[in-house]
Amino acid sequence: MARAVDATLRITRAWGTPAYSPPEAEAGEVSPAWDWWSLGMVIAELAGGRHPFELPDGTMADPRQIRGLLTRPVDLSALADPRALLLCRGLLTRDRIQRWGADQVTDWLAGAPRGGDRAFRGPGPGPPGAVYRVRAFLAANLAAAFCEHWAEALRALFQERDPTLVEETERLLRHHHLDEASRLLAAPLSAAELPRRFADLLAEMDPQLDPVYNDVRLSPAGLEAAALEVVSAGGDHPTARVLDEVRRFDILTLWRALPDMAHGPTTQRAWAGANQELEKAVASLNQHGYQPSTTDWALARAWLLACALNPAHHSAQLASLVESLGTVDAGRQGWWAALRAQGPSPPTLVLTLLTHPSAVQQAHQQKEQARRERERLERERRREEERAPLIAERDRLRNKSLRSRVALSLEAGLSGG
Repeated sequence: MARAVDATLRITRAWGTPAYSPPEAEAGEVSPAWDWWSLGMVIAELAGGRHPFELPDGTMADPRQIRGLLTRPVDLSALADPRALLLCRGLLTRDRIQRWGADQVTDWLAGAPRGGDRAFRGPGPGPPGAVYRVRAFLAANLAAAFCEHWAEALRALFQERDPTLVEETERLLRHHHLDEASRLLAAPLSAAELPRRFADLLAEMDPQLDPVYNDVRLSPAGLEAAALEVVSAGGDHPTARVLDEVRRFDILTLWRALPDMAHGPTTQRAWAGANQELEKAVASLNQHGYQPSTTDWALARAWLLACALNPAHHSAQLASLVESLGTVDAGRQGWWAALRAQGPSPPTLVLTLLTHPSAVQQAHQQKEQARRERERLERERRREEERAPLIAERDRLRNKSLRSRVALSLEAGLSGG
């Protein structure tokens, strides 16, 4: 357990075992909230029969892996008891300000958490029939619950317009005089506006909201980790869709006032600018037969995001990958060779990397076409060789016949004379 202190301290060295230490341990912040997190981990391990950070092979995640796991909601799928699940969700809230403490745990033990009977309900991640129940003590708590159960909350609030949930949320917003949040919840909108409207609502409900968009933390470290997940999966990863929403709906700028989001506008501009350059370059390659797939786009945009966040490191990685590409075949394609020679900008590098298979395929197709043409010409030559004696004999007979006719004509002429 962490050392109990009355006020949060920033220190150079933190205590505790990584598997039981909260997210703020990485920054060296120690407070009573640390102990509540550790208690939540112990309860989750006892109630679920395994530690939430235990790997499928039964071993515990190493500290580096744990740091990655702490950027997303803790996996509590092993907990079948709804009340234990409720307790652990409260104690394992990543934001220490919103984390449950003595008052909430006391209420939980009494069977009546403060906040009355209001709750946000939905199908939980546990066994069939399990239900999660997140109490709304404050608007910030409700925002955190919506954020943690992103897809279900968005659907219930804006797509299905669940009357009970909408009414209770509106009542809470009015109680806290959150007029802009009330307007965002009530105003009509199109399906295309849903993700941005929901993100805007959450930020209005809690200006100190943990900036986690559909399980992706939008801090620089969280975004970089998400981008590299997509890169490692070759573009075929669920996080790619979330990152695409973040980019298209300008969420980094929208959430710029939230904690750890000062980088948002700068990162968005760099990412959007690189994406525009990429799209322009892709359009110029259409004439050469390159049509990027959905996973190509996802992979390219993930690389561009990583480069926007850490330009020197990830641009160097891309340049190294491009340098390692074979050029014997691809280099025969003038368009690809020109692309490779353009320069070290991330859009050019990532497009060079993505188009390499197409260039190689085109080179192989051209080789195959050349081989077939050579075989055709060889067959023609052999046929000509086979026909040559026949043609020579035909010409000989034709000449012989002609000479015979000439001779007969001469004889006829002489006889007539």
